[in-house]
Amino acid sequence: MKTSRIIPIALALLTGLGACQQKASKNTLVFATDSHNGVVNRTITMKNDSISLNIDYSGTVAFTEDETAISSLTPNDHLRYKMNSDELQANADAKGTIAYILKRGGKSLNPQDAEGKAFIAEAIRVMHDYGLDLDQRLGLLYRHSGSTGVLAEADRLRSGDLKKTAIDYVLTRDTLSAVLPAAARSIATVDDQPAKKELLLKWGPRFLNDAAAQPAYFDAVKSESSAQLRGMVITGLADKGNWTEAQWIALLNAAAAIEANAEKTNTLLHVIQKAPHTAAVTDAARKAAATISATPERQQVEKAIQ
Repeated sequence: MKTSRIIPIALALLTGLGACQQKASKNTLVFATDSHNGVVNRTITMKNDSISLNIDYSGTVAFTEDETAISSLTPNDHLRYKMNSDELQANADAKGTIAYILKRGGKSLNPQDAEGKAFIAEAIRVMHDYGLDLDQRLGLLYRHSGSTGVLAEADRLRSGDLKKTAIDYVLTRDTLSAVLPAAARSIATVDDQPAKKELLLKWGPRFLNDAAAQPAYFDAVKSESSAQLRGMVITGLADKGNWTEAQWIALLNAAAAIEANAEKTNTLLHVIQKAPHTAAVTDAARKAAATISATPERQQVEKAIQ
């Protein structure tokens, strides 16, 4: 017999998100909350070239523990989902009895047969991927599966801000070094530049202070296509201050990996200005300067090293 987990229907509450809208840069993911006659209604919508998603809900829902079905809805509330031509409507009457409307590609489905039940489970999974009930689900996943479960969920989430919420959740609670490489790999999957930059800067010191985690962290930095953002992360870390010689060398090597000459030059100049001029750091700076293909910029960096 399936057990139920009762939760308020709530979208992932990124700081201050509950009563406003927040748009993602690429997939037009929008969270909204409004109130009419005392009834709070929330929506999650997303549109891109291939997907049109709308999730509209109110009240309190109980999902089964395996999250494949809806156990109950509070009386007179609803949960409605539409993904392109697929549609789920769960409407509770005054006694809480749920009436379903299910459509796949315009074809009506029976919620009691195998195909209908599979469709409901699929719709719930998609809604969770777009942030439905995220805050409470992270707690449940962390209790049941630890950081591994939360980071796996982060990789499924469809918004950079939602991924950031999950990764922050892990790094705030898990102080073990073993979690860091996996967390860095999850950061690399974040495709929203502001969210990725914030994660890289916020948690950079922790990664730099763990030699085993450094390679995965700098791989996450390198995964960002924007040379400017990579430069901002590296210079931001340089500004944070008292690094060891090995950490300064790691920052110089990360700057040398930037492909664009102008951004590489500016980043190296910034790091060189902040770094101690020990023999090992100076040698690393010279090697980094040698990777600049444009002669004037290379000479500018070489002069700063002297």
